[in-house]
Amino acid sequence: MTNVDRILAEAMKLTDDERCELADRLVKAVHPLVDVTGDVDDLDAEERAALHRELNESLEEADRGELIDARKALSEIVSRP
Repeated sequence: MTNVDRILAEAMKLTDDERCELADRLVKAVHPLVDVTGDVDDLDAEERAALHRELNESLEEADRGELIDARKALSEIVSRP
């Protein structure tokens, strides 16, 4: 069982309210892009265009069936030093 599997199993033991609170805390911890001014990010036009190219490329890969297992990817990310 991977760390991701263990985390998911433990999360499922929480009450609905506890899971919602955990989800809110996780979003705030891993996605601190919205600042007090309401700006979503600080990308310039060139960076935003590059992001959109990469997203479109990813969607095209998914359409071709070139996918990776999310649990494997998350496990690899978590195991990085």
